[in-house]
Amino acid sequence: MLKVEGYSLAPAKIRMLPPTKDQSCAPVGTCFFYNRENITYLITNGHNLTGRNPETKDHLPGFIYQPTWLSVNLSTISSEKEGGLYKKNYLVPLYKEIDTLNEPMWLIHPEKEYSIDVVAIPFNVPEGVKIFAINEFPQSHKAIEQPGDDVFILGYPILLDETLDLPIWKRGSVATEPGQNLGGMPKFLVDTATRPGMSGSPVILHRKTFDIDKETESITLIQEKFIGIYSGRIGGNDEFQAQLGIVWKSSVIEEIIDGNYKSSTDFMQWKSKK
Repeated sequence: MLKVEGYSLAPAKIRMLPPTKDQSCAPVGTCFFYNRENITYLITNGHNLTGRNPETKDHLPGFIYQPTWLSVNLSTISSEKEGGLYKKNYLVPLYKEIDTLNEPMWLIHPEKEYSIDVVAIPFNVPEGVKIFAINEFPQSHKAIEQPGDDVFILGYPILLDETLDLPIWKRGSVATEPGQNLGGMPKFLVDTATRPGMSGSPVILHRKTFDIDKETESITLIQEKFIGIYSGRIGGNDEFQAQLGIVWKSSVIEEIIDGNYKSSTDFMQWKSKK
């Protein structure tokens, strides 16, 4: 039974499954949920669903098949103990027609498409499931992220995922000017060493500030805010490379939802840029 409050309840572990729904060799990722105009959306990276690197067009390691289902580990309300939450796997179809891989269910960015590695799937919340939409948590909107700020990436790294009902909080720091669009795209970099399985994780700004009351006693205040979606590392393959992670700005979520632009299956025909 889970007795937890706060952002730890927001992410969910996902596995990308073949048509047989076999989980034994399924790649692991992370997702979270977003509510917009009374509709719930599952948010994750596009590469978790396509199995392709959106920049190089290559097949990603571990994707030996085209994913057709998501297994999502969700908080289920216990019927035996009032107020108790338990984790249970639910299946989400990725295509309207599974057998022919026709009509993907997810939305992509209406202008940049897969160049922005974030997707949204309209999600029918199963009966007895409690969803903790990330945009409904208290947000410290006055806290403006700056280079050097602490951030946490909340996800499910492989090798640990079998033992985790709740996510790992992986610390990082803002490494580029978050007010700028890196390479003309709505993203910035964080300095962190993450692991496969954390793709699709929400990124939370976590800042401690201090106030002094009239009796000169120090009081610690915590400012937290959802600021983006983690989508993988650049570098970090050896000790001479910087370990930097890509974070897409949270603003792209509503651009994707409001654009209501469904993916085609063109990504299946991508040719490697190598």
